[in-house]
Amino acid sequence: MNPAVRWLKLAAVLTLWALSFVLNEVALDFVTPTTVAAGRWVVTATLALALLAHRRQTGEFRRALRVDFRGFALLSLVGVTLLYGLQIVGQSRTTAINAGLLANTVPVFTALLAVTTLHQRIRPVGWLGIAVALVGAWIVSSGG
Repeated sequence: MNPAVRWLKLAAVLTLWALSFVLNEVALDFVTPTTVAAGRWVVTATLALALLAHRRQTGEFRRALRVDFRGFALLSLVGVTLLYGLQIVGQSRTTAINAGLLANTVPVFTALLAVTTLHQRIRPVGWLGIAVALVGAWIVSSGG
């Protein structure tokens, strides 16, 4: 694949992801957070199934689903439904910028959890990145 096409696809994904916070805020002016979360889930599930059908991998997916339905159900509930449901409820109480900013601190907290629970080591440049991210999040969220 042409590198320019790869960059365009990456930019499109990034733009769609970033727009989700703004679109959530617009939708929250008209419907409840639960409705926004349910609508987002329906759109995502529909697109995922269409992609699977397009790639003709539905047979493999069905086999995997039969083997580990509980795992898929748990991941769907916690990793998608609960996560985005809580995110949208939280966003209903703040701005799209703050919601996006907080969502983007997930890697920071993942790294901190890895240090405390898995005893992983972070190099000094990693600690610097964590500090910069947290200071930046504080500056933006405090309006400063």
